[in-house]
Amino acid sequence: MGNLRPEEFVSEEIISVISNLKQNFELRNITKLITKDTNNRDIGFIDLVMEGGGVKGIATVGAIFALEQLGLRFRKVAGTSAGAINASFLAVGNDPRSEKSFHQLNILANKNFFDFVDGGNDAQTLVKDFGNKNSGLLKRIISGLRNALDIWNRYGINPGDEFRKFINDALMQLNNDKPFTVAELKHTQFQNQKILINNSPLVTDFQLVVSDVSYEDKSIFPKDLPAYVINDDRILVGDLVRASMSIPFFFEPFLLSQFTGQSNLKDNEDIVFVDGGVVSNFPLAIFDSGRNSNSGDYKKPQCPTFGLLIDEKLGTPRKPNSFSNLFKFSIAVFGTASEYGDKSYIKENPHAQERIIRISNEVGNGLKIGTTDFDVSDEDKKKLFKNGVDAVVSKLKNWNFDDYIKKFRS
Repeated sequence: MGNLRPEEFVSEEIISVISNLKQNFELRNITKLITKDTNNRDIGFIDLVMEGGGVKGIATVGAIFALEQLGLRFRKVAGTSAGAINASFLAVGNDPRSEKSFHQLNILANKNFFDFVDGGNDAQTLVKDFGNKNSGLLKRIISGLRNALDIWNRYGINPGDEFRKFINDALMQLNNDKPFTVAELKHTQFQNQKILINNSPLVTDFQLVVSDVSYEDKSIFPKDLPAYVINDDRILVGDLVRASMSIPFFFEPFLLSQFTGQSNLKDNEDIVFVDGGVVSNFPLAIFDSGRNSNSGDYKKPQCPTFGLLIDEKLGTPRKPNSFSNLFKFSIAVFGTASEYGDKSYIKENPHAQERIIRISNEVGNGLKIGTTDFDVSDEDKKKLFKNGVDAVVSKLKNWNFDDYIKKFRS
């Protein structure tokens, strides 16, 4: 696993599906922020929010690829956990007008995700046993007991060092071999403002969600970094992603002092961060504009904020969870806590529902790829990628920004 070329993801079927949509596709039906790329081709900017989902995030890359092939680029990007990975790949680089999904694919296709299971043999056995439907309950219990000490002492079976190195190395590669720090991010965003669309500077943004368990709070980085540190310039963006990707019990939590030196901490207190999905796995509201304080009318956006959601239950009737063991019950409790706020926002705001691109994580024969299925096969990676493409094509073939504004923002 991990020996694929980017071209192997893009099948003739995918090319055909996108080409068919492009025949009647017009950028002005999607966004008002239309300009030219560096090759003088028409492109349009949208904002994008990506859900967390671990390994399932490769489906998000498929969606990004399809959006780019349709001529869309990304102004503001945000995400949680795996969504933060893909958001960071879109935020780095010289020019927001360029295509970036092939660079993402080149990095992800050549990575064996199982390398992220860096807690030794016991951790690897546990992940394989829980990912294998043929593993009996007793075998899973034994694997769990072997890792119990790591969970008790370090709150996770994997240090997460391999993932931390991977994401920082990947971002440095995409940043002209320079460490991608918060200072570099600020510089990139400043340079982007030199691009004018409709006589206004292009204001780009990148944010991710992290759970602050020390203060039982949601943190949005890099926006909230000044509340924690004196100077955030040297903090690596990849470390922010590592914090957002701290899947409880799978990865050890990430500490504030791992971002920066102790002398740079605001309150000289170390803070514990875990996966942003604990508090907000799908932060669709993060870039939404509210109402005008004077008139009370909605502020009309210049482009939509689409949300990429890995929908576990896509295509199946809605039904309650069943609990055959404590593990499944715990997963359901975690899912309720992490998604309640996001679901409430979507339920109470019909305009949010209208902007969600739902992606299936099913790869055939009823098999659905899970968050921690790090031993996912290359074939299943390609199927996830195609799911992302199909979801975008299905959503955008009838989507119209003017109709959206009239219905929800007028």
